[in-house]
Amino acid sequence: MSQSSSGKVGLWHRIGFVPGHGTTTELQYYRFRDPSALYYADKTGKVYYQLRQIDIDGSVTSLPQVELAVGRNALRFDVDQVYPNPFGPGTQNTTSTVSFRLPGPGPVTIKIVNILGDFVRTIAREKMNAGFHAYLIKAENLPSGRYFLVLETPFGIRTRILQVIR
Repeated sequence: MSQSSSGKVGLWHRIGFVPGHGTTTELQYYRFRDPSALYYADKTGKVYYQLRQIDIDGSVTSLPQVELAVGRNALRFDVDQVYPNPFGPGTQNTTSTVSFRLPGPGPVTIKIVNILGDFVRTIAREKMNAGFHAYLIKAENLPSGRYFLVLETPFGIRTRILQVIR
């Protein structure tokens, strides 16, 4: 079963059925592919499933819900461009945002370095879960100029250019 994109518990939709192998002492593997997973995904690219086992006698056992990333977010480390850019007191925007997706949990460091590669500031240093993240970048105490935003994760390092205008 798949949960609706509203994320509310209890709004489950039957999406398929896989017949069982009956009572057996041999290990069995079951597989199901959901062609409508993107339709049910929430805005972060997650879809929720709950398996219901129906025994021969008609009794039903519901297993715990699981969360999966689908589509563009599935097993992919991706960083968007910083927006807006340029930013700062000399523009209409004194802040900017960097957004990114992680395929799994792990430590993440987001820092700003100057054009010479010297450390300027840490935006974040924390363990993050898989999924979509967005962080605000403030122009305060940054002189006009170009900077590099460096995102370091267990899945790779990505760099984006920032431009501050005072």
